[in-house]
Amino acid sequence: MDKQELLKSPTPIVGALYSSAVRVDAGDSLLFVSGQLPVDPETGEIDSHEVASQTRVAMQNALRVVGEHGSSARDVVKVGIFTTRISEISDINSSYIDALGEHRPARSLVEVSGLPRQALVEIEMVARVRGDVQ
Repeated sequence: MDKQELLKSPTPIVGALYSSAVRVDAGDSLLFVSGQLPVDPETGEIDSHEVASQTRVAMQNALRVVGEHGSSARDVVKVGIFTTRISEISDINSSYIDALGEHRPARSLVEVSGLPRQALVEIEMVARVRGDVQ
C-alpha cells in the first residue's frame, strides 16, 4: 500500500447510526460511564422483557450519569452497546435513535452470551465534559 491508501479510512455504511471517529478538543475532559443496565432507578428492577424497552431505559440511565456531570447527549462521543439479542438490532437502533436524535457518536454493538440480572442490554458511554463547565 502506498501512503495515500493508508490515509483513507472506510466510511460508515449508508444510514449508519455512528461516526467513524469523534475528536475531543484540548481543554475538555472525558467522562467514562460504566455499563448501565435497564434498571428502573426508582424500583431497582428490570421492568421489561423486550429489547427495545430495555435499550431505552439503559440509554436513559447512562444519559442521567452524563447529565450529572454537566454534559448532555450532544456531548456523548462513544457508545458501547452489549446485547444478548443482536438479532433484534432494529429494535435496539430504534430506541438508540429516540435517545440521541440526530447525534451520531462513535459506536460499538457487540453480542454477548449473558449480562447481569438476565438483562438483554447494557450500555456504556464516553462523554465530553467541556472545559468551560464547572
